[in-house]
Amino acid sequence: MEVAIPCGHDEVHLVLPTGSEILEPLPMPVLKDPEGAVSAALSHPIESLALAELTRGRKNACVVISDITRPVPNRVILPPLLKTLESAGIERTGITILIATGVPTGSRHAPGPLRCGINGVVREDQKKHRRGKKQRHPSQ
Repeated sequence: MEVAIPCGHDEVHLVLPTGSEILEPLPMPVLKDPEGAVSAALSHPIESLALAELTRGRKNACVVISDITRPVPNRVILPPLLKTLESAGIERTGITILIATGVPTGSRHAPGPLRCGINGVVREDQKKHRRGKKQRHPSQ
């Protein structure tokens, strides 16, 4: 059996053994208010305290996000997340956004806030994770 798998703007053609089964994702409804859904999930998580309760009394936080190599809607997730942390008493200056890069260490092309979909959402001095290099949170 030959199948075409979408890959970027092209397709990859594969020949699968006879009897292979193709699994496809179920269609998901489009959220009318994605940021509202994130806020609701932060306020009423499954089997956990709300984020505001977990962080109350803390002075700082580190939020780890994926870079452009992973399709994560950072522009949707970060505003309600940052608002929740701030409402729990953590000042914006006490929140570090750590961009976990998917590019090799030392790459000149490591993504910054603009390429992560968070330009204007976070400070320009946010951190980028470098594989193999130990980094400490400012509170340590």
